[in-house]
Amino acid sequence: MGKKFSEFEAFFFDSDGVLRMLGTPIDGARETVRFLRAEGKKVCVVSNNATRNRKVFAELLKELGFDFSENEIVTSAYATARYLKENQPGKKVLLFLNDNVKEEFLAEGVELVDYEHWEDAEIVVAGLNREITYDKLKWAMSAIMNGAKFIATNTDPILNAGPKKWIPGAGSIVSALSTATGKKPEIIVGKPNPLIMKMALEQMEVSAKDTAMFGDRLDTDVEAANAAGVYSVVVLTGDTPQDIQPKDLPEKIRPKSTIFSLKDVSARW
Repeated sequence: MGKKFSEFEAFFFDSDGVLRMLGTPIDGARETVRFLRAEGKKVCVVSNNATRNRKVFAELLKELGFDFSENEIVTSAYATARYLKENQPGKKVLLFLNDNVKEEFLAEGVELVDYEHWEDAEIVVAGLNREITYDKLKWAMSAIMNGAKFIATNTDPILNAGPKKWIPGAGSIVSALSTATGKKPEIIVGKPNPLIMKMALEQMEVSAKDTAMFGDRLDTDVEAANAAGVYSVVVLTGDTPQDIQPKDLPEKIRPKSTIFSLKDVSARW
């Protein structure tokens, strides 16, 4: 059964498969977020999405009926920008990402170089890039081959795009660079790395023991939460099969609790 959710001070949510699915709010998700706010709890979206900056992400969620501020969202792009600011200050960075996330990095004081000046890059950051071209791949590869550090926002292999439909995820892009260069990323900032979870805890000013994470994937959401000491809850509205047997899972991806959907939160109060 697990703990009562009323015991926690803060609640983190993955986005796809927990709050929304294919651009549509999942039944009960909006009401649960409102319920938690009414109970005086802190809420935060912790997502591996690196295709949007947090301002645009907040606007997208608002259109779906979710009221998250920019400061209540931590994406893998934002977490990577913070990582660079704190651990690689002053380095010149080539972003192998969608253009609209550039401002996350600029806001953290990261110096960016464009593809035509790839020779100046000291770091290449790769993730889901829907604007990928052969030339961009060539320039990012060339920078890494010439000594630039290779960092990934996340490595989710595919994304659900509907019944019997999938699209390549960040891991597909990262793998292309790895194959071309013969090198793996020096660090993957997003889930399952607990680093992104720890950044969210810091941002929300809460402790791990007082926080629960709702996610639909064992190998990202649950693993990251467990590694960070956050109470992990798998939600069965996304990628995890409903016949899951937690006791049979390896400890690192074994959720502390399982619910069918966010509608179950109030019943576990």
